[in-house]
Amino acid sequence: MIGELDAFVALLRTGNLADKVDVGRTRKEPPYALVLPGSTDDEQTRQTGPYAAEQLVYAVKCVGQSLDAVLLIAEEVDKRLRPPPMQFGVALSVEGRDCSPIERGATDTYPIDDEKPSDWVALVLYKFTSEPT
Repeated sequence: MIGELDAFVALLRTGNLADKVDVGRTRKEPPYALVLPGSTDDEQTRQTGPYAAEQLVYAVKCVGQSLDAVLLIAEEVDKRLRPPPMQFGVALSVEGRDCSPIERGATDTYPIDDEKPSDWVALVLYKFTSEPT
């Protein structure tokens, strides 16, 4: 799971997102994107060896100073994980693992403070499967 997370973050840390991506926590000023690894379900598919497929889910929390700004950051993240024009997900290259193409799940947007909405959040879920080669 560590190799997959490193490859996922490295894919995002390019271009104008290079210094705006962090994992877990950050002290960056908006706009930024935060990768939050989710829990994984291991799938034991045979009893003869240590074969385990992992369904990995990462939430990417994009934060911006307005709804438009946060949607632009979320769009930049999506362009790296599912490049245009076809928007098929990228299959990460991880040594010893075979990864399926990244799929985008649900997206949710909301203000950080309901009474005085200064910063906005877009939370986007991405998932893929990683199997031993």
